[in-house]
Amino acid sequence: MKYGYQLYSVHTAMRENVKNTLIEIAKMGYTQVEPCGFFDSTPAEFRAWCDELGLEIPAAHFSRDITSEELFEDTVQIFKTLRCKKLVIPCKVCKTKESLDELIDYINRWQPRLAERGITLVYHNHSQEFMLNEDELFMHTELQKRTNVRFEIDVFWCHYAGVNPVYVLETLKDRVDLIHFRDGLTTRWPQEFRLLGKGTTPLDDVYKWAEKNGYDLIVETVPTEVAETELKDAKENMEYLKSL
Repeated sequence: MKYGYQLYSVHTAMRENVKNTLIEIAKMGYTQVEPCGFFDSTPAEFRAWCDELGLEIPAAHFSRDITSEELFEDTVQIFKTLRCKKLVIPCKVCKTKESLDELIDYINRWQPRLAERGITLVYHNHSQEFMLNEDELFMHTELQKRTNVRFEIDVFWCHYAGVNPVYVLETLKDRVDLIHFRDGLTTRWPQEFRLLGKGTTPLDDVYKWAEKNGYDLIVETVPTEVAETELKDAKENMEYLKSL
């Protein structure tokens, strides 16, 4: 099993120095990174530094919507430069059927186009996808039924929504491409994230399921706005992984 790190978790460190942050993440033992922006680097520089450090880029979060042919081609070029084959849509808040329809139309327009260019479109959940929206629709269920999008399952957010993450993974495993390994408390609002093993998410069960089914894990936690603390958290998360 390989361990990756979602670089949003160290975004303050990334903002200060992208290459040094990648160096530190690699030193800790992570072999994959999932970027969500490149700060003052270019995709080509980012890819070159990852090559130097032996870091794979299994996926990248991409918050910019594709709204034109020009943006589509630019997006494809970025992912080709990264040699990254999975474009992850960060969670979208769809409180109504209308907004959910718009998201589904967007996915159904661009997912096959990206696939033709060798890029898989993946959706990353938070909690609201597993809760009824204002029009009494379960967003995740609608995405499953009405699109061919793949899924990056964030196990903490499933747990926070009151859904067993292992049940979600097992039910959707034919469409699950990536797993976000994250911990936190489900009894607080706003939600309170924790380092791995310090919350209530059933991480042991998720780990066993991932190991059995051949999935890698991408770790995420909330950045602290202090670069040194973010890197310390990344190291502590790796120590937890080594203990499993």
